[in-house]
Amino acid sequence: MSRSSIKTRPIQTGLEQGFTLLEILVAMLIVGIALGAVGIAIGAVADNKLLNNHANKLIDWLDHTRDLAIISHDTFRVITDQNGSIVVQNYIDSEWQGAKLDRERYRFPDSITTEWRFGEDEISELSIYPDFTYTPFDLLLLQSNGDSLIIIGDGVNLPVITNEADQT
Repeated sequence: MSRSSIKTRPIQTGLEQGFTLLEILVAMLIVGIALGAVGIAIGAVADNKLLNNHANKLIDWLDHTRDLAIISHDTFRVITDQNGSIVVQNYIDSEWQGAKLDRERYRFPDSITTEWRFGEDEISELSIYPDFTYTPFDLLLLQSNGDSLIIIGDGVNLPVITNEADQT
């Protein structure tokens, strides 16, 4: 074989290998956009989780109050006071007074507003009776970011949470 028949390849230098700066910047941009979209989705889930967490705490609180009404044979009422706290009262000496309970008040964060709905009757408060019943209600929870849900109480069963804010 002659030397001229052997094919040789040029020697590659380190400059010809790897990615260009532009390719690296484009890849970083794509990764950044993807992470931003995931971050927004996680933030929305966290906000909704906060709303659901407080709704579940309120349902537990109302269930505890219903248990106390049954045990004590007293009627309790649940109202929202001027500070936005949900307060339990019972009828003592011919007037409504703050119930002497370990959990007399429930306060939502300032980012959550509430709106009670009691159907077509002229009822403006939630009453919890010693016979295991309570005033049927819908409680709209609205968060400052626009998320909302409704706690629906049928008057007998444990209230349930729904995301259908326009159900009533």
